[in-house]
Amino acid sequence: MTQSEQKHIPENPLPYDPHRNFVQKLRKFLLRLDDYVHLTVALFLMAGAVVVLLHSAFSLTSLSIDSVLNLINDMLFVIIILELL
Repeated sequence: MTQSEQKHIPENPLPYDPHRNFVQKLRKFLLRLDDYVHLTVALFLMAGAVVVLLHSAFSLTSLSIDSVLNLINDMLFVIIILELL
């Protein structure tokens, strides 16, 4: 390479940009916050599913048609909740 060609090659192709640095840090923070929000929602959905499942198990006092149908409805509701996860 000649000396004139070397002058056109930048020393650092990506100079320090405070805006880009801020955006990258903000993006990492928001992605982490998004993960925590999803984890919190998933825990609440799981807790709700467990509560509904326990409630339906305790309400099944006899094998009458109404109690069995309520159990089936509650189980389907739990499956729908778990599908959201």
